[in-house]
Amino acid sequence: MPKTPIVRTYDDDDHGTDACHAVAVADDGSFVVAGEVQRLAEGRNAWARRYAPNGDVAWTYELHTPSEGADAARGVVALDGGAAVLAGQWYSGSPSAVNNFVAQVGSNGSAQWLQEGELAGTDQFASVARTGTGGLVVAGARDSQAWVHGLDASGGATGWDVLDGSDASARKVAVAASGDVLVGGNSGGQGWVTRYRGQQVAGTVSIDGAVTDIAPAGDGVAIISNDALAVYDANGMLAWETPAEADASWRAVAARPDGSLVVAGVLGDRLAVRVYAANGHKRSQRTVAGAVPEAIAANGAGDIVVCGSRSGDVYVVKFPR
Repeated sequence: MPKTPIVRTYDDDDHGTDACHAVAVADDGSFVVAGEVQRLAEGRNAWARRYAPNGDVAWTYELHTPSEGADAARGVVALDGGAAVLAGQWYSGSPSAVNNFVAQVGSNGSAQWLQEGELAGTDQFASVARTGTGGLVVAGARDSQAWVHGLDASGGATGWDVLDGSDASARKVAVAASGDVLVGGNSGGQGWVTRYRGQQVAGTVSIDGAVTDIAPAGDGVAIISNDALAVYDANGMLAWETPAEADASWRAVAARPDGSLVVAGVLGDRLAVRVYAANGHKRSQRTVAGAVPEAIAANGAGDIVVCGSRSGDVYVVKFPR
């Protein structure tokens, strides 16, 4: 019999509109959520919280910046030992407007390092992933171009910096089983996923519709677009896709080490989580009462964590192994 889900919510002290944009789950079952909280005096602040495997709060981190703007954490990686890496945006209030940030938060909830960009124009990160060598890759947008940027484990630039496209933004970065970096994004309402191998483009999959989320599928890529899931192999060929469902809207996808995929979305008026085998066969499905999911994560032990929002609050649900 499935275990009872662990549900956690967060409403900031000012009772503003709060949201979760990203989630990561560690091998030990602890999990980290990242998003934004609305303060009366500070506007929106980037925010993150790590939970123990049983759902107890381990730490909370909030990025306080000088201006009242649209700050948000939009990507997160869970590290061993209780730490996490966050990536997102902060509003400087200067001509540079929206800027990027990357931070590593330690197991005590304090920033171990923080990189706050303040480039001319608009620049922001939407996602972060950890490479097989321990480095980091962040992706987002800079001056209407998709932006991919490499960092070492301490947040220092590696020299890999890619700007591409027009009216384009990168939405998600992930790392395939081979070590290839997968970047999904949109240009003028049309989606794409570009594969980087050794910092060089190794192929691109074009999507008829906007890309909402991506995840590695073995050495291929799983893509959420048009409320559905499609899986492409390492050569960019369609392997399988889910059929259209009138009452289903899939919004997020994550990979598990066994090759299976988990997706989160809305099914009717309920939050739904579905598991697909590597060959596309549906394994299982669970639903909970109304909430809007935005991100999903899974580990090799069988834990699945979904985060999003409900009635203006952060909403998190863990389906334990």
